[in-house]
Amino acid sequence: LDATLVACYVLCRFLVYDITMNDVKAVPGWEIRDWIWLTGTLSSATVLAFYWTCAGLLSRSFETTTTTTTSNSRTLIQVLVNTALCCPTWLATEHLLHFGPADIGGPTLPIAIGTGFFGLASFMTLAKALTK
Repeated sequence: LDATLVACYVLCRFLVYDITMNDVKAVPGWEIRDWIWLTGTLSSATVLAFYWTCAGLLSRSFETTTTTTTSNSRTLIQVLVNTALCCPTWLATEHLLHFGPADIGGPTLPIAIGTGFFGLASFMTLAKALTK
């Protein structure tokens, strides 16, 4: 479920970027640039799903335990730990391999990491709360 959720986050991020940042096309339809951005976005989603899974295995957040903390606070902590572990690496990989539009997360890598961390953590917290 987590891999599907992070892939949905990347696709939603691209959709918001595409709607808000692109000029209106003179002729409707797909252009070469659209196909390149879409394949880059799908590649980015795959990389994030892989990094998220690795982060979850390293942090042991996929294991179920019986603790005194409430389920919601445990989920929030797990999401924040996984985001902190995988987000900078994912965005650096995205920028180095030129996945999707160059400025999708922000004009510089530090801004992209900041907005990416906030966006991914917010999306995953909400998505995990709704899918329980």
